[in-house]
Amino acid sequence: MTARPPLVRANAVKALLPHDAENAGLALLDMLDDGSRAAKLSAMWVIGQLQLSSLGERLAFMGREDADESVRRCANKQLLQLTRADAVNAGDEWKVRIA
Repeated sequence: MTARPPLVRANAVKALLPHDAENAGLALLDMLDDGSRAAKLSAMWVIGQLQLSSLGERLAFMGREDADESVRRCANKQLLQLTRADAVNAGDEWKVRIA
């Protein structure tokens, strides 16, 4: 059996997540743990696309500790986008409460 390209894996995880969060989440974590730069970057693409803020701590760790500079940069960029999205969502909740 041949390994699936990272982008194929990432798209499969993205499609599976709404239907089987447990297995999709495990597959996403496997991609983040993969030694391949492409797998890690593809996993972070999924995190950004689906705004998976629950993985913020993992992104922060990768942004500090990953050996690959491009992975660190991507992790920090995705973390910043998640943080901004959370701030916008918090603002929306505030507006609903005072309305």
